[in-house]
Amino acid sequence: MNVWSMLIQVGGVVTMLDGMDAVTQRHQNHLEILADRIRHEFRQLPVHIDLKTAESIAGTLVETSRTAGLLVLGKHHAATALGSHIGRVTHALLHHAHCPVLIAPRTR
Repeated sequence: MNVWSMLIQVGGVVTMLDGMDAVTQRHQNHLEILADRIRHEFRQLPVHIDLKTAESIAGTLVETSRTAGLLVLGKHHAATALGSHIGRVTHALLHHAHCPVLIAPRTR
């Protein structure tokens, strides 16, 4: 599942709300490419695509975790002077998810 919020893009897309279908399609294309990579590497793993838009990404993923066996989150290597940190969504899921959460480092 991939969840994205238009509110994150407020400065960039608020003036082009008529173009939200194109933004959604770009997210869908990116998700399909990612799913194909996972299918290729883990041939026995069933991979299904579910793209959602929501006001609260964390809230949507917490609700989805009620029926999931495992929630896998990608983590960017965004280190600061204080070290590596998790984001708000990851933090919320670690505290509120209804299933185990796996944080997988991403190289890109």
